[in-house]
Amino acid sequence: AEFTEAEALTKPEVVAAIKRAIANVTKFHEEQMPKTWLTNRPYGAMLGQKVTPVDSVGIYVPGGTAAYPSSVIMNACPAKVAGVPRIVMAVPCGKDGKVNPYVLVTAKEIGVTEIYKMGGAQAVAALAFGTETAKYIVGFVEDQTILDSGVYQFFIENTDSSKNTLSNKVYKTIVVIIEEFFKENGFI
Repeated sequence: AEFTEAEALTKPEVVAAIKRAIANVTKFHEEQMPKTWLTNRPYGAMLGQKVTPVDSVGIYVPGGTAAYPSSVIMNACPAKVAGVPRIVMAVPCGKDGKVNPYVLVTAKEIGVTEIYKMGGAQAVAALAFGTETAKYIVGFVEDQTILDSGVYQFFIENTDSSKNTLSNKVYKTIVVIIEEFFKENGFI
């Protein structure tokens, strides 16, 4: 119902610009998408890489008093291109209890259908750990907002690393996982 109301509140020329931005960002990420490959070596070895999407990602879109459809585009498009089947959006609502219509229209255009009206660190925690309402996600895609805080570190330190990865923080995640492996195996 809120999607339908949002569509009625938006200006067609703005929605057209949003659609162009989605197409541009999607095309960019399609070009940089890693590919699965396999090769055979003359001495009998087979080498390769299989690229598969994670089961779910959360995107955090700032909001409440401002509208950031661009955050939806920059976060949801890469996940969609990667083939992530479940993209979950956390976004604060305005004082009227509704999400900005341009944010909703953008999410719908990309294919984000699971949206929770919540913001801040608690929104990230709810997605990371899951609640009665929101099933946990396996990773985050974000544009350097909430996850640059201590929330990210808390998420890494307090979740099952076999279930959770953070795609936008690859190097830091690898370091944390390696450190955990070394600690578990008595190397440090």
